[in-house]
Amino acid sequence: MKRVVTLAALAAAAVLAAPAAPAVAAGTTYYVDCGAATNGSGTSASPWNNLTTVSAFAFVAGDSILLKRGTTCTGAFAFNRSGTATSPITIDAYGTGALPVIDGNGAQTAVTLTNPNYLTVADLEIRHSTRWGLLATSSTTATVTGLTLRGLTVHDVDGGTMDQKYTGLVVVMPGVTGGRFDHVTIDSVTAYDTTMWAGIMVWGEWIDGDRQWSRHAQDVTKRSSNILIQNSTAHDTFGDGIVAYMGSNVTLQHNVAYLTGQQPTQTIGTPNAIWTWASNDVVVQYNEAYDNNSPGSDGGGFDIDYWSTNTTVQYNYAHDNAAYCVGVFGAEKVATVNSIVRYNICANNGFESTRDGAEEIDIATWDGGKISGLQIYGNTVYTTERGVIGTTTNVPTPTFVAGQPLLFKDNLVVSTVANVLGAGMAQVPFDRDDNLYYYTGGSFSSGEAHSVHNQNPLVNSLGYHAVGMPTTQWTLQAGSPAINAGATIAGAPTTDFFGHTVPLGGATDIGADEAR
Repeated sequence: MKRVVTLAALAAAAVLAAPAAPAVAAGTTYYVDCGAATNGSGTSASPWNNLTTVSAFAFVAGDSILLKRGTTCTGAFAFNRSGTATSPITIDAYGTGALPVIDGNGAQTAVTLTNPNYLTVADLEIRHSTRWGLLATSSTTATVTGLTLRGLTVHDVDGGTMDQKYTGLVVVMPGVTGGRFDHVTIDSVTAYDTTMWAGIMVWGEWIDGDRQWSRHAQDVTKRSSNILIQNSTAHDTFGDGIVAYMGSNVTLQHNVAYLTGQQPTQTIGTPNAIWTWASNDVVVQYNEAYDNNSPGSDGGGFDIDYWSTNTTVQYNYAHDNAAYCVGVFGAEKVATVNSIVRYNICANNGFESTRDGAEEIDIATWDGGKISGLQIYGNTVYTTERGVIGTTTNVPTPTFVAGQPLLFKDNLVVSTVANVLGAGMAQVPFDRDDNLYYYTGGSFSSGEAHSVHNQNPLVNSLGYHAVGMPTTQWTLQAGSPAINAGATIAGAPTTDFFGHTVPLGGATDIGADEAR
């Protein structure tokens, strides 16, 4: 197995080996116009015209490097300079027109950022490499802090060998054992078209060999921290869409992932759209996931995966995925702790209805794993394949830690199939009541004492599962039996999917909308 450290070290060595021009005062702006006929001095009047000169220059904190819009720089770009908290280094665009392009021209990596402390890279198009589009990595054990990637378009990474999950379009990955990232912001990035694994990925410290990674991944001190991925889109990937592996204090919000998991045959894993693994203190919210697939299992929208603690999946919209809207998993002799799934809209997922996980919410444990605390409430679910709750065929009865919250309440469920609850509901000892169930093909009863049965929920656009976050769709109409019919959940938020205050009336409404 090839180590990322080897690639990072080679990239760093290539930069350091080049002749470096003398540094000038901090806070200088340098200009790059790859369409210029001659290589200048880096001023606005005499810009550089190639990336080799930029890679070799000894930039200092506070400097800015601006690439001219409407131009293309051909060849790989390697950068290994750092700013400070008060004087970051910025790589950005200038002028008018289309984003400046860095065309890797078949290089393994189009843009390599080594030890990018307090570095902002913005408003670039990056394309045509074989393993990574943009790779941010490290060559020392020191924590890399303050990386911002904003307004990038990264695409067409193909032709390499997809032998690891830390390959793809935008990857933030420590390159040495002992390295990690802190305060990573990825904002308004579009990543698409790769035969490598991921669209957008941030990872913690990784080591190869035997089962060391098991203990390693569970160690919170080895995780990258304070990760924010927002306003971004990933699509047409062979593997995952937008993910954080081994992260601490992670927020994934206002993102869209679609047409992920396009690898024809399963090789190194099974992907999902937007999810986290081996992470703690995670919020996944206001995202849309649709038309995602997998060559094997998974292929769902959102996933609270094993070795995770304190994960909240809320205010998301998942529709028309091959598998589940949300998965919750425990494995490898460790409990997944305190998972909350609330105020989401799940519609028409599980289009590959013969696979495990085709229900709207999939719950599974294996290899001695457990789930310690799981709350599912305030969701609106439209199920057309196999019902609401599913478990896996090989381990049909998940294992739960006794004495921890395990509830299914205040959910509005519309089903076009007779098995409304799904095959897995009977295998999960939920505290469940105060839901609304509407089977469009006839009568149905869950046996729950305070739930609403066999009444049209009177929602706008019943059955909506089109592209685009719902705005008025799935909101309650006047007179809906869901109004004021829910239970009060301890620790519930004060807003619903649509931003309405909860509660607005005498009691909580059932589903993702609190009627106005």
